Amino acid sequence: MSSMPPITFNAIGYLKSCFVEKNGSPRQPSVCRQSRAQLAIESNFTNPHHSLMSLQQFSHVWLIFLFHMNENTHVRAKIKPPRLDGEKIGVFASRSPHRPNPIGLTLAKLDKVDGNIIHLSGIDIVDGTPILDIKPYIPDYDNPPADQDIQLASWLTLPPVKPLTVQFTSQAEDDLQQFFPSENNTSHSKYQLQLLKDSDEARSVIHDVVASDPRSTYRRNKCTDEVYHFTVDKLNISCKFENEVAIITQIVPVDDIQHLRDKFMKNAGSHQ
Repeated sequence: MSSMPPITFNAIGYLKSCFVEKNGSPRQPSVCRQSRAQLAIESNFTNPHHSLMSLQQFSHVWLIFLFHMNENTHVRAKIKPPRLDGEKIGVFASRSPHRPNPIGLTLAKLDKVDGNIIHLSGIDIVDGTPILDIKPYIPDYDNPPADQDIQLASWLTLPPVKPLTVQFTSQAEDDLQQFFPSENNTSHSKYQLQLLKDSDEARSVIHDVVASDPRSTYRRNKCTDEVYHFTVDKLNISCKFENEVAIITQIVPVDDIQHLRDKFMKNAGSHQ
């Protein structure tokens, strides 16, 4: 047992993400390039916006964050990556969120800096995530030297799983068209998007999330007939899977789902 004292960090801010729950959150940022988020820097400085000075000169940033929604009290030395379909590897040979120290690292596109708020896209992090640090992405520093060979685990060199074919029912298409961007109307509406630009962008995000099959290995193998629900921005999506096809059957406002409405209101308060 280590005799070192505990290490304590304070979050620099809490992410406001279009992914409200773990269900449907991409496993990697490359899955969904049009997903959006905002991060307001907390008042850890006299002038928080000064900490972001010159950051807009970079196109991408690293976000170091806390997997705050982990519910496991026991950390296992081996885990099962979704891509291995049940086979185990060591936790440190994976990107699993279930780690001795639940710290994550992700690369995001920096769209804009506005005062103490940064606007991001290509996000794979759930809403309300505590952000510990931001670092600019610098290829000369972050990429290995060109004369060094890159080696990957054999399971990562295999061809990726073929994306699922995604279909929207006519009902889902009609549902989607009811949502509109926040700048179109200042009054509150359950159909008013928070972060995504419009219904077309929402459709693209839904498509990318479902095409990569966000279900756990257990759900893919044991719950094949169950309807899968997930949330993007203010949309709660119902989806069913039939072989290699994912069918979006219904889209309703988050406000129509009680527990999601409560979560949205709680998170909105924490972002004030």
